[in-house]
Amino acid sequence: MLPLLLLSLAAAPAPTAPASPAPAAGARAAAKVEARPAFARGDEARVRAELAGLAPAALAVHTLAANDVAPLAVGVWPAQPYQGALLVVDVAAPAEITSATGTFLGRKLIWHRLDDRTWRGMGPVADDAKTGAATLRVEVRTAQGRFTREAKLEVLPLAFDTDELRVDSKFTRLSAAAQKQVAADRAAMAAMWKKGSTAAPPRARFLLPREDRTTAPYGTRRTYNGVTKSVHQGWDIDGEVGEEIRAPAAGIVTMVRDQYYSGGTLFVDHGGGLYTGYFHMDSFAVQEGDRVEAGRLLGTVGKSGRVTGPHLHWAAKIGGRYIHPASLLLFDFATPMVRPPGEAVAAPGTEGPEVVPAKATR
Repeated sequence: MLPLLLLSLAAAPAPTAPASPAPAAGARAAAKVEARPAFARGDEARVRAELAGLAPAALAVHTLAANDVAPLAVGVWPAQPYQGALLVVDVAAPAEITSATGTFLGRKLIWHRLDDRTWRGMGPVADDAKTGAATLRVEVRTAQGRFTREAKLEVLPLAFDTDELRVDSKFTRLSAAAQKQVAADRAAMAAMWKKGSTAAPPRARFLLPREDRTTAPYGTRRTYNGVTKSVHQGWDIDGEVGEEIRAPAAGIVTMVRDQYYSGGTLFVDHGGGLYTGYFHMDSFAVQEGDRVEAGRLLGTVGKSGRVTGPHLHWAAKIGGRYIHPASLLLFDFATPMVRPPGEAVAAPGTEGPEVVPAKATR
């Protein structure tokens, strides 16, 4: 059995912005706390990641060098995608790229331009994804023509916990009023997804929104009151009511709302189709439409909605599926994984630039 991804992070200082006005009527009150600069970083130097049972190479970047058939350099992370992972694919060409498409596990990746000759695709590896060999297929159009690359990847399994929880019976036997609220919540969520994400994908490392012990890992198979079954599609981080929650990366606040199951609920759109969500909050320090930077105070930990105690449920979603938020902490969004083939880079000394070809790991 393979335990889930566990992270230990240390706090590091970073600037924060002042809190926004209180949310609109109907949402929880704005957080009555001071913005402080300390929050946990997600960079390699401060993260100790354990993915038991997997070789370190599983979380490496797998690259394909350009060849005579397709002058494309391709970078894939993680090299061995695991259930619940974020999949990131970079492609680079010697000429301007006009479009890029790609599929993995039957799902289309979401593509965006990093620069004229480099594009990035992102998508989910679902928690119930079929394990074993799978083919990534990428197609790129440039002024030189249309080119296709394929890569064989191994999807790795993760062992998910099981849990039986006791909650107030109102969450397993819904009243007419509760059913009406749940329907309204679902409509609000659907409207948010339909509105779509901002165009530019993340270009900086993600941070941990709060630092504390894990109370429930991503992917846990749950039963409530012996009746209702569900999959835990987030990462529960412990906390007391009123403790701070901070933005893990820049983005636009797309939802601030009280919901029946998730209680005080907040979503941030980080661009490129990638969202993070924060459930069971006690209070909010931002409102819908706010632009937030990494480290900005979002609000406070609560015990609203269907819970057994106070905590933060941190979620991440892309391409219509929830993924493990810890994946976001392990990838360097700021740096492309590959360079355009034949790109000149400055060489040491005074002899001028040299051409450095892309390297293949396989």
